[in-house]
Amino acid sequence: QGSGGGTSAAVEVGSFCDPSSPDLHANPCDAAGLFCEPDSRTCQLPCATDADCPSSLLCDTLSGAGFCRNAICGD
Repeated sequence: QGSGGGTSAAVEVGSFCDPSSPDLHANPCDAAGLFCEPDSRTCQLPCATDADCPSSLLCDTLSGAGFCRNAICGD
């Protein structure tokens, strides 16, 4: 997964977001086709099943809204 943020203005996986804000500057994920994951407050790839994720990533649906995550990252 990308690190996001940094010096790039592009929104990518790992970019900061505020899931409670309708302001696109605080929650830029929607415009980039990503999901603002509330626990990490970062933009993530949305998914419904593992098939929606790039290889080696799993679809995590435990929070209610699915997003792709690294399989080796702990819960």
